[in-house]
Amino acid sequence: MKKILALVLALTMLMSVCLAASAEIKIGVSIWSSTDTLGSECKRIIDAAAEALGDVEVVYVDQAHISEQVTASAESLAMADCDGMIICNSASAEMGSVIKTCDDNEMYVAQFFRVIDPEANPDEYAQACASPYYVGAVHESEFDNGYTLVTILGEKGCRKIGLEGWEPGDATFLGRWSGYQAGVEAWNEAHPDDQMEMLEPQYGRTTTDTGRATAEAIIDANPDIDALIVAGGGGDTLLGAIAGIEAKGLTGKIAVVSTDFLPDLPAPWPLSPADTMPIPSSPS
Repeated sequence: MKKILALVLALTMLMSVCLAASAEIKIGVSIWSSTDTLGSECKRIIDAAAEALGDVEVVYVDQAHISEQVTASAESLAMADCDGMIICNSASAEMGSVIKTCDDNEMYVAQFFRVIDPEANPDEYAQACASPYYVGAVHESEFDNGYTLVTILGEKGCRKIGLEGWEPGDATFLGRWSGYQAGVEAWNEAHPDDQMEMLEPQYGRTTTDTGRATAEAIIDANPDIDALIVAGGGGDTLLGAIAGIEAKGLTGKIAVVSTDFLPDLPAPWPLSPADTMPIPSSPS
């Protein structure tokens, strides 16, 4: 729900400045995919908002969270004469090129599901602050998300945790991972005789098949894990991981937690010691 709210808020911010400049506007959307489960839901909401406003044309560019395609998407939308764009980039470093393209073409830009960290990316952050066309960002606190999730696993009795990400270097995953790590450190400091271990991440991309294969590989290499974090990736990765655990006969033995869920996730999916459940994340 918070992801959808973030999308709506980002779109509203962008449309407000574009509507002030023109009665008829064209909005570009740079998104990882407009056809997968989460992406198609985002597209449905954007299209409904555009229809409700009237005189709004929406143009989509699917960039697969590949850096070269992310930066090129801004150029493509500028060439399509968009008045503004919303973008779910992959790495924050990409925003330097995106913002420059928007400044050069007088095209407004807002981020959704992403934000530029002023400490990790000070140059891009300063560039965004100085840009007359960078509108802002709406996002979740990924650190709090990850920290809370690991804490819940600890309280449920999990002590060896596998980690399945989706894309190396993805800004959202890195934020969640830092929260996981901090959560493990805090747990171990508070419980010196009851330590928790989290494995290095393996990457399951964003499909059911790759999510399953990655989960199975993690289990094969670490048969003693008692929990698996499926960090995100839109929900299909989670379904794949669940299928992999079921195929190995480990349902109820490996707890699974995730941030991204599909509306048709099989329920109930009996897990012990932790239930499969969404972890809330606070906006920041």
